[in-house]
Amino acid sequence: QVLKKKEEEEVEEEEQVRGVKKPNLPPYAFTNVGKDEEFDDYLYYIDRDKRAFYENQPKDHILTKIKQLLEKNTSIIQEELIKVQKELFIKWPEESICSQGWKVFGLIAFGRRLDDHCRMAPNTAKIVDTIANMIGPVTTAGFSRLHSNAYISPHRGYNGYSEYVLRVHLGLSIPSDLGAAIRVGNVKRVWHEGQCIMFDDSITHEAWNISKEDRTILLLDIPYKDKKWLIEQKNEAPDCKT
Repeated sequence: QVLKKKEEEEVEEEEQVRGVKKPNLPPYAFTNVGKDEEFDDYLYYIDRDKRAFYENQPKDHILTKIKQLLEKNTSIIQEELIKVQKELFIKWPEESICSQGWKVFGLIAFGRRLDDHCRMAPNTAKIVDTIANMIGPVTTAGFSRLHSNAYISPHRGYNGYSEYVLRVHLGLSIPSDLGAAIRVGNVKRVWHEGQCIMFDDSITHEAWNISKEDRTILLLDIPYKDKKWLIEQKNEAPDCKT
């Protein structure tokens, strides 16, 4: 215990030298670490009737096919991730939800293809194009890195956009202690290497990494109008396939 405390003090001292401030994480980030969880208390009642996660579908469902395509190509995508210099990752601009520790390397940014970056990860870009041919335009794609001790505070996706897409995460480099997780509505999911999660970006969500290792994923936004709550409200999505 004395050695562990000393190591923690050394890490804290190093972070102070580098100007790193530890975020105020929610208490549930430290409970049942490495395990999926559903909370009884619902923090965001505006999202109560919405479905949080979508990756578990019948085998012939379009989302299952996309999930299988990504997961079977994990090693190819990982190889290209390794070749991307860390200096090319840029800080996520919305400091109001994450002041430090969240960096991205974009391939597609809200419909705009970043050709130079796509040339650095050509196979990943081709996989993204294949998904677009399957379901419709992929409006956002890229590598997303959450550093040790980083926290993305509760937020929702952009109005008029997030209602009509699903956000897809493919685990590429995941902390060995599984201390990185995301909470969407009242459901917590832990990232795993080579596995996909798909969630409704319009639902209030947050993410954290309490590990000593970084967490890196491939992030995609795919068009999807078959959200239970949208159908019930009889809202019509923009022109997109399902």
